[in-house]
Amino acid sequence: GLLRQQSDQLHTLGLRMDTHCGEEREREHTLSQAVQSLSETRQEVRQKEQSLREKKSLEENVRHAEDALRMAAKYDSLASYMRAVESSYREVRDRIVQSRSTSTDKDLPLQLPRVHLDLTGPERLLGGPDVAACQVLFSLSGTSPVGTLRLVCQVLVDL
Repeated sequence: GLLRQQSDQLHTLGLRMDTHCGEEREREHTLSQAVQSLSETRQEVRQKEQSLREKKSLEENVRHAEDALRMAAKYDSLASYMRAVESSYREVRDRIVQSRSTSTDKDLPLQLPRVHLDLTGPERLLGGPDVAACQVLFSLSGTSPVGTLRLVCQVLVDL
């Protein structure tokens, strides 16, 4: 009797203990998988953050390159204009030298090339640094580009 009853209780406790241990192992396994999944997710987040930083850096580099190209185009446009002005000046000077005795203002039509600078925003209203430089150059002579060329031509005629 009593031994049998205690044996049955011991057996029941053993089964409960096995069940409890099995559940504990299952919880530990589930927790281990969750920790592993969390670790993998953190790694993915780090990689995505790094990719995002690289993308932002590349976008910033592209913006800087575009700005540099726009600036180069403005300076190229200004340089072309200044070459055309120089060419017009040389042409007028050569005509003056060839016909000093017959030259009048009507004989010297000054055809200066037009320039189109692709200005945006406030630069459109105020002019960029290249435009400002030309304005300073002409303000020093106290006249417009055409007036400056006429002044130069007059000096050449007076020679």
